[in-house]
Amino acid sequence: MLQHIPQWLSRVAARWVRSASTDGAKAARRFVPRLEALEERDVPALLATTPVPVGADPRGVVVADFNGDGKPDLFAIGEDSTFTCALGSGNGHFTKSQSAGIGGPHIALTVLDYSGDGTLDVAAVNIQDDYVRLLAGDGKGHFSNGGTITVGDAPNAVVAKDVNKDGIKDLVISCGGDDSVSILFGNGNGGYTPTVVPMGGSPSSVLVIDLNKDGNKDLVAPNYFAGTITVRRGNGDGTFKDPKTFAVGSTPSAVAVGDFNGDGNRDLAVTSALGDSVNVLLGKGDGTFQHFKGFTVGDTPAAVAVGDFNHDGKKDLAVANLGSDTVSVRYGKGNGSFKAPLTLVVGDQPDSLAVGDFNHDGKQDLAVANKLDGNLFIFLQH
Repeated sequence: MLQHIPQWLSRVAARWVRSASTDGAKAARRFVPRLEALEERDVPALLATTPVPVGADPRGVVVADFNGDGKPDLFAIGEDSTFTCALGSGNGHFTKSQSAGIGGPHIALTVLDYSGDGTLDVAAVNIQDDYVRLLAGDGKGHFSNGGTITVGDAPNAVVAKDVNKDGIKDLVISCGGDDSVSILFGNGNGGYTPTVVPMGGSPSSVLVIDLNKDGNKDLVAPNYFAGTITVRRGNGDGTFKDPKTFAVGSTPSAVAVGDFNGDGNRDLAVTSALGDSVNVLLGKGDGTFQHFKGFTVGDTPAAVAVGDFNHDGKKDLAVANLGSDTVSVRYGKGNGSFKAPLTLVVGDQPDSLAVGDFNHDGKQDLAVANKLDGNLFIFLQH
């Protein structure tokens, strides 16, 4: 299983070992999730179509309409320094529009219009060289190099949100090597002003959401070594209140948001990479959470996505299991708990997920990036 530990951890492992030697009891602490009893399984509502070839070692995939035809497209970034854009036909199939090299191991990406020209662009993090690369879209499914911006140590996730309420999307990057989040405040024409927000022990991902319904964007980051999440509530001007931490289970690796019990509050789903579970924290609506509950998935979960995958109006979970080459789908009951896992067999080392309606039938479908196969599996909801 050790070969499946996220790459960015090699950048911070030595520092963690030094810390552990000075505080052995704290370093040895592990949170064990409470696991529910198995129950009767449902029939999968997601069926696989023809895989979409992309560059080698895809580590991230996003869904957006990159050519403005009203059909969802896919953009995948590879750890081997390439990216691929595949344009959707509207019937669940995709055609590659561009595949090109950009240098460096990029492992996560987001979509925004950073230049303000009305076309969608992409921002991707380079975990090795500590920067964000901008890729300028031409509105036809092709992209060109838009330059790089230096961020913190070992960036591993990026989100595009307007955190200071100026109407312009900013870039928020979790940096696992220096326990922080880098924020790049956009000026609307491609320029950025950087700042650093301390978070916790080696953040492995980041969310930007309004947890307490005050209209301000808050930061949420899982801390891989600490077994916690850090929450920093936003002031609405790009600054944040003091951090609060919540237990979330061992080795939290990815996080997603949804309302899992129908109370109108934001809840969190966090994968436990070495615990083989997805741990759910139900939100109280004030930026705090109930104690987490664990739900079993496959081996070494690396990514989690929220959607309605059986069209019943309740939020479900899809989890990419890097170590077992599967995706676990857990249908939500609408009360904060989930039915027994359904297993989708995918390619070698699934590492990223994206949700969209790929065939225009009003149902949410799923794209899975298979790292060692260099392709995307597409699952259509029937």
